Amino acid sequence: MTGRLRVRVGLAAVAVGIVAIAAQPASASTGIATIAGTGHFAAGLGLNPVAQGFNFNGEGVIATDSAAGTLACAIVGEDFIGTVAQGVGPFNGNCAVGSGASVVAGNFTREGTFLTVTGVANGAVTGGFTGTCVFSPLATVTTTPLAAIVDQFAVSCQFVIT
Repeated sequence: MTGRLRVRVGLAAVAVGIVAIAAQPASASTGIATIAGTGHFAAGLGLNPVAQGFNFNGEGVIATDSAAGTLACAIVGEDFIGTVAQGVGPFNGNCAVGSGASVVAGNFTREGTFLTVTGVANGAVTGGFTGTCVFSPLATVTTTPLAAIVDQFAVSCQFVIT
């Protein structure tokens, strides 16, 4: 390797290291949160896989070392599987947290009525979070006697913030 190439590779490694350090929060929040609310699927969950979007609005409480009080979130996401039996995909949104706000993003996996969630929050609460949720179908639209479509749902979750 020539001297110039070594210098360029070294500078690139330093730049990547600086970007990685800058991207991490100065100090992560730790605590717990609960949230419950309702949402809507764009096409509706059925027996056959149909990728689709969804929205969710929920309220709850949060207690961390950086914020405490009420929690109200508006979330949008995608379900890449989109069946009544299972789902998986990303989500993002905004949460009012006490007197502040946080932007959240993450991924979910749903098996029947059990949902697991992982993600990150930045703002009044900053850090990673993991949670478990109960998913409950609310409304169905029957297209044929054997093919009900679930288009509305309720979710109740508990989170650990680290």
